[in-house]
Amino acid sequence: IEREVYNGRKPDEDKPMSIEEFVQDNFEDLPNWAIVLRGFRNREGLSQKSLGELIGVAQTNISQMELGKRPIGKALDPN
Repeated sequence: IEREVYNGRKPDEDKPMSIEEFVQDNFEDLPNWAIVLRGFRNREGLSQKSLGELIGVAQTNISQMELGKRPIGKALDPN
């Protein structure tokens, strides 16, 4: 089943928008992994702070991961 959203448009005014179009229009050039991280966190009802506390990562790092500015992971330096 293809799910459709209307992104503020009324169904009778325009054709439905696909999920792919919605993601492209609303998340611009974010990497898919950043979108997935945010989606999973929201699905579980966690704030960035609470997720960070659960996994031992600062909230600012969670934010940067969700913005695609930092790779997902706790360690960045292999040393």
